[in-house]
Amino acid sequence: TRGGVPLPGEGAGGVRATARRVLQQLRHDPRTVALLVVVPAVLLLLLRYVFNSREQYSEVAPALLGVFPFLLMFLVTSIANIALPTIAHDMGVTPGESIWVVNAYQLAVTVTLLPFASMGDIYGHRRVYICGLVVYTAASLVCALAPSLPVLVLGRVLQGFGGAGIMS
Repeated sequence: TRGGVPLPGEGAGGVRATARRVLQQLRHDPRTVALLVVVPAVLLLLLRYVFNSREQYSEVAPALLGVFPFLLMFLVTSIANIALPTIAHDMGVTPGESIWVVNAYQLAVTVTLLPFASMGDIYGHRRVYICGLVVYTAASLVCALAPSLPVLVLGRVLQGFGGAGIMS
């Protein structure tokens, strides 16, 4: 515990309680509700189209793999904004300090998007996209396992680098 506040993963007030509070906050945000309804509906329509024939699958699968990370990035960004009060409470930090969870991602994307686009021109956009996807996925794991705010902010910076690679 930190200051009487259980850290994520500790006891009954840990990860489950945090997830429950975040889900309660998400229910009241129309953007997130729209994403949670629209994304599965679009994926179901695409899957229905995909399984009509093998030829159609080979045409649609790359597009599906290309679009899904974008949707996931926007969903994660929206969730991070909504979950800031819960993150601040669970990590035992002030709301002003917790805003760095969002700022770190936005700054990292803003600073690296153009250089990564240039790298895409030089080395190939597919390579930069795949590297960005790998970095974003690994950084998501760092964020999920972050024991403190500085580690979470570092994970969000890495996510921003990966997100810029995906978007470039």
